[in-house]
Amino acid sequence: MIGENATLRIAGHRLGYAEFGDPEGAPVLFFHGIPGSRVLGRTLHDQGCACGARIVALERPGCGCSEYWPVRTVLGCGRLACSAADALGLERFSVLGISGGGPYALACGRLSPERIGAVGIVSGLGSPQAPGVLNRSSRVLVAAGRISPRLAAPPIALARRRLDRRLEVVLAELETLLAAEGVNRPGAARLLLTDLLEGFASGCRGVADDCARVSHWGFEPEEVQVRVHLWHGCDDRNVSVAAAESLAQRLPDCDAHFVHAARHFGVLPRHGEEILSTLVPPSRVTRHRQ
Repeated sequence: MIGENATLRIAGHRLGYAEFGDPEGAPVLFFHGIPGSRVLGRTLHDQGCACGARIVALERPGCGCSEYWPVRTVLGCGRLACSAADALGLERFSVLGISGGGPYALACGRLSPERIGAVGIVSGLGSPQAPGVLNRSSRVLVAAGRISPRLAAPPIALARRRLDRRLEVVLAELETLLAAEGVNRPGAARLLLTDLLEGFASGCRGVADDCARVSHWGFEPEEVQVRVHLWHGCDDRNVSVAAAESLAQRLPDCDAHFVHAARHFGVLPRHGEEILSTLVPPSRVTRHRQ
C-alpha cells in the first residue's frame, strides 16, 4: 500500500489517498495545498520512516484521483477526512496540513479533539477574515471563489492550459526556488510539479472549490480545542507572516515556530522530520531512533 494510489468510498463517492512512511507507524493524516494531490505526501516518506509515522495523504473531492462532488465548507471536508479515518480503522491520529491544506487539519481538530493527538500547520493560510494570500493571481482566485466556485473555474482552467505549454520553464523555476531555500534533494522540484499537475487530473472544479473554501471555513480558530503546532517561513511570499501570527494568536493552544530564511515551499522538506516527531507520540520516535 505504501506509495500506491488507492481510493475509499466516502459519502457514496470515491476519495483518493496514498500512504507513505512507516506502514506500522503512528498515523498522520496529511492535507495537500492548493492546487495539489496525494502525491505531495511522498515528500515525507523518508522522514516518516525515520520517526515512525504512517503518512496517509488524503485528497479532497475533485483533486487527483478523487471523484468530484460539491462540499461547501472546510468543515465539511473535515468530516470527510474523519470518515476516511474511520474507514481506515484509525481510532486516534494526528493531522498535518501544508499551505491551503492547513485549514483542513484545523477542521479535524475542531470536529474530533478526542481522537486527534496533535495538529500540525506548515506555511498555512490564515483565518477566513485574513487569509493572507499575497500572490496576485491567488488573491484574484480567492476573491472570485468567495462569490462562487464557478467564477474561479475559468481562470483556473486557463492557468492549467498555460502550464502545459511551459512545463520545463516551471520546473526550472521550482528548482531555483528550492535551491534558494537550501532544499537540494534530487527530484524535489519535479515532485512538486507532479503534485501540481495531479491536482488537476480530475478537472478544474476541485481546485475551484478549494479556492472558494478558503473563505468558507464553517468554524472559527478559537473553536479548535486541541494543541496546534505551527511552522511558517519568515520570508514566505505566498502567505504573509502576519497572517500566520494572527492565526497563532487566535488558536487557544498554539506552539508557533517561525523559520528564519525560509519561504513558502522550503519549510516542509527542510524540517519534515522535526515536524513529524512533534506530531508522533514520543515512544514511537524513541523506538525508531534506537
